[in-house]
Amino acid sequence: MNEEAPNRKFDPNQTAVQKPRTRSEFITLRDGTSHKVRTWSPVDNTWKLSKLGLDFYSQKSDRWLVRIPVRAFLKRANNTYHIKEDWVESTSIPAIGEMAFQASMPEAAQRAEVRRMVQSWLSTKTEELQGGQIIMEGDYDPKTYDTTRAIEYSREVTSIADGGALVTAAIDRPLNYTRPWVFCDMYDVHSLAEEGFEPEGNCVVHQLGLLVRKKGRPLWSREAIEAYLDQACLALYAGGDPYYDEETDTPLNWRNVGVTARMVLELCKLHEIPVHVLWHDHVVESFTPACHNDVSRQALHIRGDHAYFYKDAHTKAWIARQAQVVPAARATETMKIAPRAPETDWSEWGALQVDDDLLGLSGHFYLVGEAEMLKCRTALHHQRVCPKIYLNGPCAQNIKSMIVKRPGRKEDMIIHGVPVDYEVCAAFVERFNQATGRSLKYCGESPGAIMAGAFEELTKPTKRHETSQEMRQLDYDPLGGSCATGGH
Repeated sequence: MNEEAPNRKFDPNQTAVQKPRTRSEFITLRDGTSHKVRTWSPVDNTWKLSKLGLDFYSQKSDRWLVRIPVRAFLKRANNTYHIKEDWVESTSIPAIGEMAFQASMPEAAQRAEVRRMVQSWLSTKTEELQGGQIIMEGDYDPKTYDTTRAIEYSREVTSIADGGALVTAAIDRPLNYTRPWVFCDMYDVHSLAEEGFEPEGNCVVHQLGLLVRKKGRPLWSREAIEAYLDQACLALYAGGDPYYDEETDTPLNWRNVGVTARMVLELCKLHEIPVHVLWHDHVVESFTPACHNDVSRQALHIRGDHAYFYKDAHTKAWIARQAQVVPAARATETMKIAPRAPETDWSEWGALQVDDDLLGLSGHFYLVGEAEMLKCRTALHHQRVCPKIYLNGPCAQNIKSMIVKRPGRKEDMIIHGVPVDYEVCAAFVERFNQATGRSLKYCGESPGAIMAGAFEELTKPTKRHETSQEMRQLDYDPLGGSCATGGH
C-alpha cells in the first residue's frame, strides 16, 4: 500500500500539560508514558525545548496580529479636524499582515521579530501631519502614529484537531479599563451587563463577582476571585506574571495592569463554568464542562482594553452555539450597494436638540445640517458613546444617520440628518404623491436626491389593470367566437 506509516511516537494534536509544582510541560506518548517537551527557565525568561519538544512543536504554528495606535483626523465642514484615538490592524497593512512562526521558536524571539518588522515598516513613513507620522495614506481620513500609546501584540496559537483548526487567541493586553465606551457596532449591545460600565477598579474582577452566580446567588467574593486568579496566573504563566515592561524588562503583576482573557478562561475551567470569549464579534475561545453544575454561563467580548460581559441568558446561549474562528480584519468603512426600503419617513421623526438627554431617548429623530450632526456626535463621545455611523458621501462629516444603542435597553435611538431646505423637499414629496397617486417617502434626502427618487418612481412600470368581462365580450362578439377557437 502506498501510504505513509503512522507516527507511533505521539499524537501531534494533543496539548502539552504542566505538572503541579514543576516548570516543565509533558506530553503522552502512544505507549502511555509521559515525557517532557519543554522547561521554563526563570533566568532568561524562555522555554528550553527537549529533542522531543522540537519535534512536537515543529508541527504547530503561532500567528501574530498587531494593533497600531493612531490618531484619526476627521475633517469638518469648515476644513478643521476632529481628532480621535483609533487603531489600525496589521491585517489591513499589506507590508505587515499576519505574521506566522513555528511554535518551537521561543515567544521572546517571535515577539522581537514582530517588533522589528513593525518598526521597520514605521521607519518608511516620512510624511507628517501636525507633528505625527502619516501611516495610512489612502484613507479619506488621514491617520498618524500615536506615540503616547503602546503597540498591542496578539499571539494566536494554532493546532490541528479533528481535521479543523483550533485557534486560541492569546490577546496580550490588560483588560482593566475602568471608564469603558459603549460601541454601538458591537454584537448585541443591548445584552451587555450594565455592571461592566461601573467604575469599580479592575473591570474583570468586578464583573465576575456580580455575574457568576449559582442558583441566583453570587458565587464568590472579590477576595476569593483574586485568589483564584492568582492560581490561574501561576498555572498559565511561568513566574506568575503575564506582562513585561519592555523598557525596564521587568514583570508586571496582573493586579496593577489587568486580567488576561486566558486567565478568565483558566479560572472557569478550574471551577467547571461554561465560558466563551469573543473578539471582533467572533468566538475565539470557549470552554464547556462535561456536566452542568447550576453555575451561570459566562460570555465576554474583548474590545480595546475592556472586557464586556454579557448578561442576557438568550444571548449567551446563542454565543455558545457559535464555532471558534479566526476573526478577519475589521473594516473601517463598508459600502452599501443596494439601498433598503425606509421603514419610517420624516413625518414620523421628532425634532432633536443637541442639549437634550441623548441617552434617555428612544425612537427616530432628526437634526438639520451636517454641523448639528457632528455636534451631536461629539456630545455622544463626551458621554463615552460611539454611535454606529452611516454616511451619504465620501467624507466623515457627510453623516446620514447615527444609531445609538445602550446596554440594558432594547430600544435604539436613530438620529437622521436632513438638509437645511428639508421642508421644501417634504412639501414637494407631498404634492408629488397627490398628483401621481404614488407613495414616495421623504427620508431626509437633498433636493437633488429627492428629484432623482421622484424620477425613478415615475419610470417604474405601472400595474396592468385586468380587462373586465364586459370589455372581453365586446371583443368576442364581432369575431363570432373565432378567438376562443383559435381561428383569429
